[in-house]
Amino acid sequence: MSAPPRASRTSDHRIRLATAGRRVHVLDVLTDAAGRQVRGFALAQPPTASDAPTGLELQLLYPLASEHGSGSGQALLDAAIGDAPAHLWMAEGNARAERCYARNGFERDGARRSEPAWEDLVEVCMVRR
Repeated sequence: MSAPPRASRTSDHRIRLATAGRRVHVLDVLTDAAGRQVRGFALAQPPTASDAPTGLELQLLYPLASEHGSGSGQALLDAAIGDAPAHLWMAEGNARAERCYARNGFERDGARRSEPAWEDLVEVCMVRR
């Protein structure tokens, strides 16, 4: 039995990931008649923390580095959360991401956390109400 066409597999993954209140978006572009090339992805869902500042958390927003400055990150953000109130955790010192989020109404709320599994990476919370 052969694997399903690539477009079908991508659709299947989106359906599986978009369950349980998750909003999963994959930004891709048609490269040729044979398939598509992923340019980035985003994931937003209800937060797991009971003290979360909003009811929607942007958990992932990753355009490929080759897409920086192309509008792909903005397209992913728009698709994942639109203009809804949301919050996110961002690596402290990621100036490019912070500028993008600030343009979209996010502000630091003062919360910080450290991720031991990621060599004690410090993250800051940004919120849009």
